[in-house]
Amino acid sequence: MSLMFRSTLLGLVALLFLAGCSAAGDPQVSYPQAVDLENVPAGQTGNSGNVEQPAPGTRGSEPALLQRIAQDLAKRLGIPAADVAVMEIVFVTWDDASLGCPAEGQSYAAGQVEGYRVRVQAAGNEYIYHTRGYNEFVLCENGHPVSYP
Repeated sequence: MSLMFRSTLLGLVALLFLAGCSAAGDPQVSYPQAVDLENVPAGQTGNSGNVEQPAPGTRGSEPALLQRIAQDLAKRLGIPAADVAVMEIVFVTWDDASLGCPAEGQSYAAGQVEGYRVRVQAAGNEYIYHTRGYNEFVLCENGHPVSYP
């Protein structure tokens, strides 16, 4: 075989190899599409059926936490839970397991704990709750936990 023929043959093999590695036809590119939220029925998402929508500004588990906080304060004050209004929810990383609200004489596990500072209003007063995630909470007054009366 001549050198020119081998070079041409090698070039064709390389070209066929490269052609086999490329995508066939024009690639289908998917771009984000605008969705008219006015036409989406409340509580509906795609093909998953009905879902419970979380309250604005909250994640999925926060509404349950906020309900438990409202029930706790309502029980303390002797009022309906519906009379407790959530004013503010702020994400906080507490320095330890006291959740920024240590009881006097108690020691707590060290380490950062993610949670929330929840400001609620009821009976004309404001109250602050500190939480560990969406599970535990404590009513905090003047930097200390408030126990049930």
